[in-house]
Amino acid sequence: MADLLQVHNRILFHLNKESGAYVSHEELDDIIDQAQMQEFSFLLGNEREYPNVRIAVDRNFKVHTELLRFKAVTTMGTNPFSMPTNTMYIVGAINTANNSQVKFVDEDELGGILNSEIVSPSETYPILNLEAYSSNQMVLQAYPESATPNISVSYLRRPVAPQLVYAMSGRQVVYDDVNSVQLEWSDVSIEKIIQRSLGMLGVHFNAQGVSTYYESKQSSGN
Repeated sequence: MADLLQVHNRILFHLNKESGAYVSHEELDDIIDQAQMQEFSFLLGNEREYPNVRIAVDRNFKVHTELLRFKAVTTMGTNPFSMPTNTMYIVGAINTANNSQVKFVDEDELGGILNSEIVSPSETYPILNLEAYSSNQMVLQAYPESATPNISVSYLRRPVAPQLVYAMSGRQVVYDDVNSVQLEWSDVSIEKIIQRSLGMLGVHFNAQGVSTYYESKQSSGN
């Protein structure tokens, strides 16, 4: 996995070569973060919906594999339940009491299901509703409430924002690799994030070295 300083240096090299422009490491962290979130949205299936994507994730094995690094699980401790603030997309939910899938229903379905004598929810087969957004968090409501402790929700979390930690010694950058926050992606995806970052900085190029590197990584599966 590429080190963050290497990513910064790659971007700065091409930026300087193409335009002679300069950006600080702090500005570059922000740009790389925007680029990785665009890549995240693209892998989900629709980049135009960034940052509020609601697309299924299980359509393509390669996409699914790359996004698995961001998969997390939480158990509903309250009802309603606020999902973690870094939740990007809810993948699904199970009832841990019997390992059955918990169905998500929208507002249009909810009333009919709750009033049905045939398909009303139970502790064995509860349902979930995305009730609201509160302070930028998804809020889930389980029916019946007694099933709440057994409901486990899988979701895709936000990739951590990169941060290059360094000190200056004269004009030299002294890199702190221990405290820097690294990108969490595979090398292939980091290459794409680098190219997206350069595009945001106005550098549009056909870099043979980048293309060759990307193709070799793709063929090796790393």
